[in-house]
Amino acid sequence: MAVFLTLLDGPMWRVVRKLYYEDKVVEAFREAEDLGGQESNHLFAEAETRERGEQVQLLPWLTVEFIRDELKGSLADITEIIETECVDLSRRFDWDNRERTLVTFMPAIVEGPWMPGRWGYFVDKAPYDKICLRRGSAFDRQDLTRSIRHEFMHQITTNLAHGHETRWLTEALSGYVEGPLSTRWRGASAQWLGPDLINAAITSDARDETRIDSLIAAYAQVAAIGRFLAHYGGDRRIADLLRSVGDESMSHGLGEQVFGRTRTDSGLRETYGMTERQVFDCARDWVLTAS
Repeated sequence: MAVFLTLLDGPMWRVVRKLYYEDKVVEAFREAEDLGGQESNHLFAEAETRERGEQVQLLPWLTVEFIRDELKGSLADITEIIETECVDLSRRFDWDNRERTLVTFMPAIVEGPWMPGRWGYFVDKAPYDKICLRRGSAFDRQDLTRSIRHEFMHQITTNLAHGHETRWLTEALSGYVEGPLSTRWRGASAQWLGPDLINAAITSDARDETRIDSLIAAYAQVAAIGRFLAHYGGDRRIADLLRSVGDESMSHGLGEQVFGRTRTDSGLRETYGMTERQVFDCARDWVLTAS
C-alpha cells in the first residue's frame, strides 16, 4: 500500500506534514501532539520505532530499522530476505536504486485491527523512500517475502513513473510481484470493475468490515491485471510502461491535455497498443480463459 498523510492538509498541520516527509518522525509526532493529536497510525508507529529502535545498513542504498526487543527471530534471516528481494526486483525492472530505501518494522502496539495502515505501506519521502512493515511479518518467511516485494515494487513504480501512475496500476504491479495469485483472483471476473471505479474500491478503509469483501475483490482484480500485463510482455515491458507514464515531455502530454486521458492510458497505448479500458476488458477475458 502506498500512503499519503492527507489528514494533515490544514494550515496548522503543515509543519507536521513537512517534518513527516523529511522523516523527522519524532519531531512530527510531538508537534502533532501539541496541536491536539491527529489520527495517524503511520506517524505514531514510525516515531515509536525511531525512538526505541536502531538501524542496520545492508547496502549503500538499503537500510533496515527495527526495535530489537520486538524481533525475536533471527535478524540475519530477516535482513537476508529483504536484501535478496529488493536486489532481485531492481534487476527485474531495471531499477538503478538512485533513491535510498529505509525499511522500518512498526512496533507491535499498532497491529490491532482498529489501526489503519497496520499491514505495511510505502511513503515517498525527501531524504529516502520509506517502507514500513508490520512486526508480525518478521516471524513468517512467506509473509515477509510477500510484503517486502509488494512495498518495494511501489517504490520502483513511483520512481520509474515519477509519481504519475494511477492507483490501480501501482497496486496491480505490487500484487503481481508478490508471487502466485491467491484463489480469489479466479473469481475476480464476477465483480469486475472499470478503471473509474476500481481506484475508489482499492482505497477503502480496511477497518470497515462492511466493505472488506469488495476490497479483497478489488485487490484480486488488479493483481490479475498486473499478471496479465506481465504475461503479454514480461517485466521489462512493464518497466517501459512505467517510464512512458513518467515521460514529462510536452509531446507526450498532448494526449492528456487534448483528450483528457490519464498518463496511464497514454502509457498503455504507447507500450501495449491498448487503451486503459481495452486492457481491463482483455484482462477479464484472459482471467476467464485461465480459469
